[in-house]
Amino acid sequence: MFNNKQNILKFLIEHRLFAPSVSAFATRLGYANRTKIYRLINNKIRKIETVDQIWDDTCRVFGISEEQLIEIAIITERAKWFYDLIDNYQFDKESSLWPEQILAAFIDKNYTNLPTHFVDEVLPVLEDLKKENEEVFFGMLMLFYVKAKKLNPYTSSFKQSLSKLIRHLNEYFHSLHPENNVAYTAIQALTADALLNNILPCLWKLIENPILILQYYADPRFLNSALHLGTIFPEWGEISYWHASGTDFCKGQKVWMFMSRESDSIYHGSYIVHEFEIGKDNETFIPCKLFILLFWNKEDDEYDSIIQISNFISKENNSYSFSYGLYRYIESSQEIQIYFDTENDNIYQLPYQLTRIKIGYPYKEKQEKIWSYFIEKFDNKDARTIFSENLCNLLNVEYLEDEYVIQDVTLTRKYYSLSIEKDDQQIVYRISLDTYSFLKNLSVFEEVVVCRHDHKLCIEWPWLGYIIPVSEFECIKVDITHYGVGASEKSLQ
Repeated sequence: MFNNKQNILKFLIEHRLFAPSVSAFATRLGYANRTKIYRLINNKIRKIETVDQIWDDTCRVFGISEEQLIEIAIITERAKWFYDLIDNYQFDKESSLWPEQILAAFIDKNYTNLPTHFVDEVLPVLEDLKKENEEVFFGMLMLFYVKAKKLNPYTSSFKQSLSKLIRHLNEYFHSLHPENNVAYTAIQALTADALLNNILPCLWKLIENPILILQYYADPRFLNSALHLGTIFPEWGEISYWHASGTDFCKGQKVWMFMSRESDSIYHGSYIVHEFEIGKDNETFIPCKLFILLFWNKEDDEYDSIIQISNFISKENNSYSFSYGLYRYIESSQEIQIYFDTENDNIYQLPYQLTRIKIGYPYKEKQEKIWSYFIEKFDNKDARTIFSENLCNLLNVEYLEDEYVIQDVTLTRKYYSLSIEKDDQQIVYRISLDTYSFLKNLSVFEEVVVCRHDHKLCIEWPWLGYIIPVSEFECIKVDITHYGVGASEKSLQ
């Protein structure tokens, strides 16, 4: 069926992937005359150049590659096939969430609630399709879901419908996987107005980003690799300091402390930023705001790249806010220029040009020499301690790695186990790998700590973004010399 461009275009137009009708599709491509598209549908185009033009225009208007256009056709064909299969195998549809339950079965690879005949006869085929191309497989599931829920992208409320769809799926899967805050956080970014406002209203765009939701919750490693959007600037180091370009070091001026996050997680490429205000004695720095900057990877040298600004989830603010601008990094002068469409996008009132303060650098300019001198004293004294304490207070997290020392981590085919020492007492905790899907992908070398989160003792993998209450672990061994037989999770409290 998909052996040439004309067949692919015809199939996608007929199935309304990009527009609700032939005439609407022609209008979307900017064609004043819709005759060309009707001729394509009726197989009456004689010149291959005409088909090539429609093909290229479709890719350009909808921001997709030729390979993606072919994949979208395959996704559409397989989604229709999958939808018919669900009807043929008499799935239980009494619950209004039956489509979500089918998605969850494939995300968790738990097929116990699916019809036996379906599992025996169809599941092997589906597993082969997934191995062949995971993006096509999850695209098929997402398009099936939209059809099963009878969602219509061709209304005046497309933006609201897409936002509602993303939020609903994120909340649903997070209720099944509360430990996966990484996916939950990443998906919230997909509902930012700056992104939704630039999405063309059509069936493909209704499922394009939600496909990521399925992939994020299905495979933590996919999430980690997919979210490497950010650029880490090695010359800045782990900690760097910045001031508004052209300003003197004096009372009331601001300085921004950047801490880089480089890891196999959502935090890769982001910078945690702490703003300070200079006090009256030049050695006092008053803590102000804490927020996150993400410098998106640059895709084209002709254009500036995107800077993403967001808040932290905290006791005072339980939802994310995102804003976007453009940035240009001038390496020779160590300056960042930032541009916003409106002042409202500059939610943390950043200056439009920042200069990096190079500690210990032999500046010739008196202005920069003064900045460097006082910031070096601040950095050597208590800057990092203040930064860490304020961040933990904001997040309502207390890290207890000095009090609860993890001596060893073991991983078997069934369990993930931790050997913890507290006050010279040894405790071993374990959790079944089946409890949460991400546990099966852990390494014994992954950083893990004990922390108190919202007054609850937890085990956290800080670089991955996962956290599990200690109460969910089983105590399988206790040093009876100190505790006596029968000690349990309370031993850690």
